[in-house]
Formats: sequence, structure tokens, C-alpha cells
Amino acid sequence: DDRPAAEPAESDVAVAEPASADAVGEPGQVVLVIEDDLDLAEVLAATLRRNDIETFIATTGQEAIAMSQRVEPDLLVLDVGLPGMDGFGVVAWLRGHESLKSLPMVVYTAFDLDDIARERLCLGETTEFLTKGRITPEGFEARVKRVLGLTPEDREGALSNG
Repeated sequence: DDRPAAEPAESDVAVAEPASADAVGEPGQVVLVIEDDLDLAEVLAATLRRNDIETFIATTGQEAIAMSQRVEPDLLVLDVGLPGMDGFGVVAWLRGHESLKSLPMVVYTAFDLDDIARERLCLGETTEFLTKGRITPEGFEARVKRVLGLTPEDREGALSNG
């Protein structure tokens, strides 16, 4: 295999169909889910796609770095416990890149993070922290939609009542 190690295999990348004109979200919104548990990553991606959000999956820190440069995400969903380069390494790398250092992010991890760890994981102006097992799938969905500005109160009247 002549591919560089940082490039994900075609089968490792889940690509959603582009959002339709009737989409709930803003056209072209893209989320990169960085999660080593592929089953969980697919569930999270399906939840986002149901809201017409184009979703990509990276299962390692190296894949996340490569994909973040290619797909230009509007939001990252990051697990901390990744094989090889962990979530801390991914955030440190992202901070060094002008086009990526301000991305909003949802840290979705099984770890109980102290204030020091949370500070190390902050990226841009918006970083949400969710603990696996303590939030329902509906709660996850609501938080991601809020960060993306897709909840009715965030759209400030974008929907008409008639």
C-alpha cells in the first residue's frame, strides 16, 4: 500500500450525501467526528445526517489531522482516548494551523476531565464537553445543533410561522 500513513483508507471514511435545499441546517455544514469506536462514530454520524449535516469520520488522531485539512469542517466532535495521537495531540496540532484553530468543538469522551485537561482541550471560542454515558443521544444531538446554530432560538426567527 503506497498511501501515506496519515491518509485514511477509503473504507474508513464515511461520507454523507450533500444537504438538500430543504435542509434544516445551513447549506454545506460539515462535521468531522473523531472517534475510535467505529460503531459509536456511525451512530453519531447518522444522528447528524438525520439533520442534513454532512458528516465525515476519522478513527485516529492522524486521520483527523488529514481529514480536517481536506473537508474543512464547521465543527469537530472529538474523543480524547484515540489510538496513537490522542485528543490532546489533535488539539495541539489544530492550534498551530490558522484555518483550523478557531473551529468549534464538542469533546465527547468517557473520561472525567479536570479543569487543566479541559483547558488543554479548548479550541476556538466554543468548546463543549460531554461525557459518554451521562448524556442521551437526544442530548448529544441538541448540543451539537446548538453549537452549529441550528436550534430555533439560535436562528433568531429564520423560520416563519406561516
